[in-house]
Amino acid sequence: MYRLRNDSGSLDQLTSDDGTSSFEIQQKFNNLTSTEDLEYEEDQKWRGRFYVTKALGHGISAPNIRVVDIIQGDIFLLTSDGIHDNLTNSEIVSIISGPGTNESKAKALVQKAWDTGHVGKEVNFRSKKDDMTAIVFTYN
Repeated sequence: MYRLRNDSGSLDQLTSDDGTSSFEIQQKFNNLTSTEDLEYEEDQKWRGRFYVTKALGHGISAPNIRVVDIIQGDIFLLTSDGIHDNLTNSEIVSIISGPGTNESKAKALVQKAWDTGHVGKEVNFRSKKDDMTAIVFTYN
């Protein structure tokens, strides 16, 4: 889940997949435009970023709980990894901060992620054919 605070234009990642990468590393990956500057360990985490260590239906897992403030006008985004793995934060912000309904923004995110995911790794290193789901809503 992400929150876009319109007065600051910042996209805050509120949740993360329980996987092999730390929250800080995942946030770095959100804006990554090239893997050339990654250290060896970071590169290995990039390549294994889709390994999930917790999931529903695999025993009892304690939930991760985080309390955040919200204000009127905040835009929230729920995505599957096919969206945020294929798109950078700046690409996401440009779509959800633009004109249109929440539904049209969600559809635009899915389309952009689909386009990125299907061009091939030789064209875009973020290219990952995966599930692509997005829900956008605004707190009024």
